[in-house]
Amino acid sequence: MLESFINKMDKLEQEILESYFNKNRVPDVLYQYTDENGLKGILQSKVFWATDSEYLNDESEIEYGNALISNVLVRHQANVSPLLSEIYDDVIGIRYGSPSIRRSWDDDLYIVSFSQLGDDLNQWGRYASDGEGYAIGINPHELYRKIKGPEAISYTDEGLSFIKVSYNEAEQTGLVFDLIKIADTIIEEEFQFHTGREKELFPGIAAKKMSSILYKFAMFYKHNGFESENEWRVVKNRWGSNVMRGINNFSQRGVKHRARGSLKIPYLELDFTARYDRQLIPIEEIRLGPLLRNTDAQQQLERYLHTLGYSKRMPILAVSSIPYRKL
Repeated sequence: MLESFINKMDKLEQEILESYFNKNRVPDVLYQYTDENGLKGILQSKVFWATDSEYLNDESEIEYGNALISNVLVRHQANVSPLLSEIYDDVIGIRYGSPSIRRSWDDDLYIVSFSQLGDDLNQWGRYASDGEGYAIGINPHELYRKIKGPEAISYTDEGLSFIKVSYNEAEQTGLVFDLIKIADTIIEEEFQFHTGREKELFPGIAAKKMSSILYKFAMFYKHNGFESENEWRVVKNRWGSNVMRGINNFSQRGVKHRARGSLKIPYLELDFTARYDRQLIPIEEIRLGPLLRNTDAQQQLERYLHTLGYSKRMPILAVSSIPYRKL
C-alpha cells in the first residue's frame, strides 16, 4: 500500500517539474566561465565538476529557495488538517528550530552551472579571473550522456539533464502551491487505506517524500537579483546525507574533494564527451575575456586545441567585445 502512495507522489513530481521544464527548451549553446587552469583542466579531462549543493560559493543560492519554500509551507499549515500539519512540521524540521526543509533532506545534490550568455561583464568579473579567463560554449544536445525527453533532475550516475533557473518569485511560489495542493489530496486519501504499522509509518514517509520533492525545487530557485546571469544547471541526485542522521557511505561512491581554504569541497566528475567523438567535448565556441584582447592568448589556445584533437571540430574562438579594464 505504501508503494501505491510513493508511485502517486513520483508521478505528481514528474508532472509538476515537466510543466516547468517543457516551457524551457535547452539552448543550442551554454557557457561556463572559468580561469585558464579551469579551461585546461576541462579540455584535458573532458569532465565538468559538479559541486555538492551544500558547498556552493554563494550559500544564499540554496538558502533563498529553502526559505521561500519553508515560508510557503508555514503559511499553508494554517489551513490544513492535523494530519497534514504534522507532516509539514516534519518536512520543515520545526522541532529542530526555525523552519527549514534542509533539515529533513536525505539526498546529496551536486550542481554544475552554465549561462545562456557568452559575453557578460558580471560573469567575467565573478567567475573568470576578473576578465582574464574564458567562457566555454558547449552544445548540450551533442553530449553523449544527455538525457532525451523532458528535462528533469538526473537520478543516474551517467545521465545529464539541464534545468533553467527560475528568478520569478510568483512562478516559484506558484509551483510549490500547485504541488502541495494536489499532494494534500493524495496524502489524505492514501492515509485512509492504511492500517496498523503502515498507518503509523505513513506520516514520516509522506514527510520524507515531500521534502525530497521540495528540496529539488530549491535547486533551481534564485533571487531575481541574479536574473542577468541567465543560468542553467545540471543537477545530480544522490541518496546520501541528512543534517540530523549523518552520511550514507554508499552516496560517497565517485565523490572527490578539492581544497577551498580550510574546507574540503565534495564534487563529482561529470562526463561531457561528445556523442560523435568520445575524445572531444562538443564545444561550439570559446570566448576569451576582455583583458585578453591584446595578447597572443587566442593563437596559443588554437594551437593547444589542435594538439588535443580538435582540428576537424575547431570551436569558434573569439574575444569579448566588452570594453573593460581593471581598476
